[in-house]
Amino acid sequence: MGQYRTLKLGVLGVMMLGSSVTVNSAVVPEKVVFGYSMDGWPVSSSHWVQGETAGIGAGFCADLWDYLEENGYSLDWKELRFDTRFVAFAEGLHGRAGIECGPTSRTPEREALLQPADGRFKGVFSQPFAVTPTKLLLRNTKLETFYTNPASIRIGVLQASGDVSLPVTTTSLLAKVFPTAQIKPLASRKEAVERLLEPVEAESALDAYASDEILLNGILMNPAEIPQEVRDQYTIEPPFGGFSREEYAIIVYNNPALLEKVNVWLTLPTSLAAAANLQPEMDTFTRLLVWLNRTDHLVKARLSLTVIALLGAISILLFMGRSRLRVKSLRAQTSEEPSAVPAETNTLTPQQLRVARLWANGHQAGVIAKMLDIGSSRTVESHVRTIYQKTATTNRTELLKNLQERDLL
Repeated sequence: MGQYRTLKLGVLGVMMLGSSVTVNSAVVPEKVVFGYSMDGWPVSSSHWVQGETAGIGAGFCADLWDYLEENGYSLDWKELRFDTRFVAFAEGLHGRAGIECGPTSRTPEREALLQPADGRFKGVFSQPFAVTPTKLLLRNTKLETFYTNPASIRIGVLQASGDVSLPVTTTSLLAKVFPTAQIKPLASRKEAVERLLEPVEAESALDAYASDEILLNGILMNPAEIPQEVRDQYTIEPPFGGFSREEYAIIVYNNPALLEKVNVWLTLPTSLAAAANLQPEMDTFTRLLVWLNRTDHLVKARLSLTVIALLGAISILLFMGRSRLRVKSLRAQTSEEPSAVPAETNTLTPQQLRVARLWANGHQAGVIAKMLDIGSSRTVESHVRTIYQKTATTNRTELLKNLQERDLL
């Protein structure tokens, strides 16, 4: 009996130990390397402490960081520079789970590159969270020159140094759109801003900086980059459309479950609101112009405007027709009414007849008032209204014809 009890307690202890191990292993947080762009505001940015970077700061990617931490992930932050993204970041993971978050454009070339045939890593783009066109942050003083003589414009673009796996899409794009422009390679967004703020006559100064509209608007609206007192010296061009259409997405490496988690987060109301806040603010009129600027909307707008124009033309024709009928009716009534004064003056008093003759011959009210010494121009204008009513005319030409027909000139 004692042996049986001892065996029972031993089995129970083993079961409890196994249960404890299972529980403890379930709560071990999954480790993820969280790579983020250190100068991608408002999508992502670094947190600075005493002049040194101290992890992810604010922006859209910071919201994703918080969400993953709240859901039990253990995150190690890693700064990504312009030339340490994609393959360089993926190879540094050594098979671990990783996230690349920032203003990263999703392209077929990048999708293919992030899934190499040897399987040493696998990077997959999430669903897009923002769409933005490529534009220029341009000095206002160079606005006219930009459209008339682009060969003289110095355009800065980010360009990785050394041997890189991916082509710089903005550089190749601008080379096609502005083949004669002076393309200036830049190492960072910070360098771009500094050279934009230099005096325009400086040799190293830039006239424009090419990037995505979301990032350019972030620069323009950030007083730490473009001081508020000089903000009106710069503009984002072109105002509508752009040179390309970029889709921002998050890259998840070596972990399909993490990718699913990220895609779920992107559909949450708070995430959708955060993504919407990335877009530049526009008033209702500007949004209407943007809507009309879309090719598919332009066809609809043309059809709608054509219908409105036709309805307007029909309304005008109907109004003109009714006006003519009214005038004819008034003339008929006037001709049928018996004259209270001699027919040769057509009911006009001597004074009205004198005013009518001068008015029909083109004299102004003020001149007539002085010639006939009858007060002010308002008095003359009152006479003219009465004359038009009595003669069933509406202008000088008709009045002149009326007086000629009655031989009153």
